[in-house]
Amino acid sequence: MVEETGHTVGEVRHVFDVYMSPGSVTERVSFYAAAYGPATRTHEGGGLDEEGEDIETLELPFRRALAMIRTGEIVDAKTIMLLQWAALEGPFALPGRGTKNGDGAEDGDGAEDGDGAEDDGAEDGGTAPAGRP
Repeated sequence: MVEETGHTVGEVRHVFDVYMSPGSVTERVSFYAAAYGPATRTHEGGGLDEEGEDIETLELPFRRALAMIRTGEIVDAKTIMLLQWAALEGPFALPGRGTKNGDGAEDGDGAEDGDGAEDDGAEDGGTAPAGRP
């Protein structure tokens, strides 16, 4: 993850799994979240040149990212699902709702966690990542 995002994060928690197109594709995509911030930046990020990676991370205020879904600027389904999770159960959930930990216990600490989606080893992440079609 550090090569892609530039952040060395601690605990990464699994938040949900989906089939992107059930009935036609059997690929299951797993989504994960981890806290990050200025103190976790340990690398430039952007991927590894020798692996042909050219990854751009984009951090946005959360409300701006949600607005970008409405305007069609974010159209990637994985990004939209993760933003929805962040709003309903994750770090941006309304007070009193809390967040679910991997063990099913309510977190409710209100701490700002980063989020990312993983499929086929590629990371898409950030506070509110903009989608790439």
